[in-house]
Amino acid sequence: MDTPESPWSEGRFDGREAFRQSLRDALAHVRLHQLPWMFWSDPDFEDWPLEERDFVEQLQAWALQGGRLRMLASDFRGVQRRAARFVVWRKQWDHRFEARASGRTRVAETPGVLLTPDRMLWRLVPERQVFVVTADRSQRTQMSDQLESLWQQSVGAFPATTLGL
Repeated sequence: MDTPESPWSEGRFDGREAFRQSLRDALAHVRLHQLPWMFWSDPDFEDWPLEERDFVEQLQAWALQGGRLRMLASDFRGVQRRAARFVVWRKQWDHRFEARASGRTRVAETPGVLLTPDRMLWRLVPERQVFVVTADRSQRTQMSDQLESLWQQSVGAFPATTLGL
């Protein structure tokens, strides 16, 4: 039996809306193929469609399939301010979600990446929204190593609850 074709196209693209659409397509791809994990990295996730109802619903459906998300940012305050739906999702799925912050001093070192077991979206020139989507194993492995190194040097962030006295 053939598997349906994923809408997440490989290639080089540019533009904010193309970037956001590729992220939407990535979610459809991981859900369709029931991929077990995603790693998201971005300095601030400002250009990601985290505030969109459909995007969060796709994320919800994927999490129901058992998906786990790791998220790395230099700072999560903007996400918490701009993306209320995503923040609610994050609280609900705390058991399938980890977040770490690399710190404001490491903004330039924190790449814009969505990494899955079989593909990667990587922003090459964030200011102009130039990015690539690739299935190349060596590029994905190299990026995975870079992200793991940053992950180890970062601190826990974006908690599901805020403890107070």
